[in-house]
Amino acid sequence: MLPGQRLVEADLGEKLGASRGMVRGALMKLVHEGLLEQIPHSGVRVRAITEEEATQTAEACLALQAMCVAKAARMAGEADVERFHRIGVALRQAVTSRNLTEFERAVGEFDDLVLRVSAQNVAGEIVGRLRVRIAHTERKALLRGSALEATALRYEEMIEAIAGGDAERASAALASLVAV
Repeated sequence: MLPGQRLVEADLGEKLGASRGMVRGALMKLVHEGLLEQIPHSGVRVRAITEEEATQTAEACLALQAMCVAKAARMAGEADVERFHRIGVALRQAVTSRNLTEFERAVGEFDDLVLRVSAQNVAGEIVGRLRVRIAHTERKALLRGSALEATALRYEEMIEAIAGGDAERASAALASLVAV
């Protein structure tokens, strides 16, 4: 759904096969999380995220993710390293085929593995909530110029750092994603 789009409970309920009460509850939760905004006498609409807010959200995510990546580098076992390498192959294939959906899937798999290996469930929960707020902005950024290739290179650097147990290098590679 696009920023500014009005959400009608009855329409959503029909489309999703849910009661109006369930839809209302879900919408209020999303308002509370900052993804939607309630407009008096008009209902609910998708909240527009400013460029500045998206940047700040991305920076907050990256700080938490850097902690997780560093811990994953210290804790990854042989089987984990093999899985990270398989994800690296999937990232390269997605870049070669310019398949953004597959690229995002592989990044999601990388993030999930980092969280599992680092055992940072609370950080993962927070990052998940924040990333939903900026997913549209991230997607647009990946489509610019050579951003997809540059982002893949950063992930490959993280994978090699994790494989080598180098927490500092893994964190630095993640931090460099801001520049991409």
